[in-house]
Amino acid sequence: MKRYAVEAEGLLELEGLRKQIDEIDREILSLLFHRQETAVSIGDRKKTLGLDRVDPLREKGILQSLTAQENALLKGSAIRSIFSEIISAGRE
Repeated sequence: MKRYAVEAEGLLELEGLRKQIDEIDREILSLLFHRQETAVSIGDRKKTLGLDRVDPLREKGILQSLTAQENALLKGSAIRSIFSEIISAGRE
């Protein structure tokens, strides 16, 4: 009987952790929407100023700055992959 109580408790904890992940995902998506809106504004401003839409040096600097923040849970290579995709999506 005790085994089932432990299993039930473990399943409840798992469900709580999954709810946390769901909330974090919603927050990330909201931030990505905000980032895209800002990227559109930057693109519009660059167009008005006659500047190139893509700034490879800026993108390189962003990726270097972000990957420098790696830790045991999220390696620089993963950070680079994630943010390369985010930056790419911002260009669309």
